[in-house]
Amino acid sequence: MEYEVDRVQIPPHTLAAVRETVRQSELSRRAPGLLGEVWQFIAERKIAMTGHNVIVYLEEMRGPEAALSFDALFGVEVRGIWDPADRIIDASTPSGPAARTIHMGPYSDLEKAHNAVRRWCAENGQRMAGPNWEVYGDWSDDPEKLRTDVFYQLEAGSRQL
Repeated sequence: MEYEVDRVQIPPHTLAAVRETVRQSELSRRAPGLLGEVWQFIAERKIAMTGHNVIVYLEEMRGPEAALSFDALFGVEVRGIWDPADRIIDASTPSGPAARTIHMGPYSDLEKAHNAVRRWCAENGQRMAGPNWEVYGDWSDDPEKLRTDVFYQLEAGSRQL
């Protein structure tokens, strides 16, 4: 798949989220359960939402045996005022300049989209500055119809294209 990457200015999106440190090797297994906690919380409290799942990767860490882990927010975009409780926190996606691409296809291929954004940043003088995140589109049983928007926060001083 060929990826088009562009620089966008984005507002923050409010999330109901769980913050958890997860090994990269366990991400695909753990994410559905963590997002499920948030969905249950939203349903019980009848919180208005967009229905988009979001994972914000706050920090990459290397653990024992150089295993890659992520300190991440596993959330759902919500609207309005609501009260956090238990493990569910009020959070948001980063705002400001970001590099973005759209991945169409199975989640197992998302690393290709991340690589495309990192390569584009290096080739275009864009300095990454903090978190990256994924916004998941509507579910489809056909993996080729799955849409995921991939974002990387950029330094405000990176040259404009």
